[in-house]
Amino acid sequence: MTSIGYGYTDNLHSDAWQNAALDIGIAPDGAHGSYWRADGVALWVDPTPATAPAGGKRLAVTVAGGCPTSDRGATNVPPGTKTSLLPPGTPTAGVICSYNGLNGAAFALRSHARLDGTQAERLAHQARTIHLSHTTGGVTSCPMDDGATTVIAFHYPGNPPATLWLKDNGCRSISNGTITAGDDASLTTFATAVTALLPH
Repeated sequence: MTSIGYGYTDNLHSDAWQNAALDIGIAPDGAHGSYWRADGVALWVDPTPATAPAGGKRLAVTVAGGCPTSDRGATNVPPGTKTSLLPPGTPTAGVICSYNGLNGAAFALRSHARLDGTQAERLAHQARTIHLSHTTGGVTSCPMDDGATTVIAFHYPGNPPATLWLKDNGCRSISNGTITAGDDASLTTFATAVTALLPH
């Protein structure tokens, strides 16, 4: 008896599920028949933002003050809004601070860049496209995490600064100090845009 199988995956984003897959197996049943088996699998997600871990040292970065020389001991940025990574409105400037983690000069400022109004607005728009839905429970295996982090601060006239804490490796994530989003294609796109703005 010979059987064959087919597998299909769907990487489209949904607020209800992710990692959808369909497996189909076919086996013969005599000369003129066959048996079919189809299995569909998906990870159901919670559409509400995940809460960032509380406590720990918060790294305060402002456009006016620029980048601290080290992020040693910091675990996040000061708390931001509860329902989105950034507040409403349009930032007029920004600053990116990229830190080493354990490689090189440990936790030292590796690279930085100042953003003009156009760059800040474009990057803030990309941040708002990051998906905030998340899986609940389960076991996750992460690649190597050396603690490398990038902090992005935006200036909103008349309002407190808004900052984002981007884990560069391991299980990549982004947080505004209050909520957090895990790694998916939308976060990868944002992280790539951040890297492109840094000097090389």
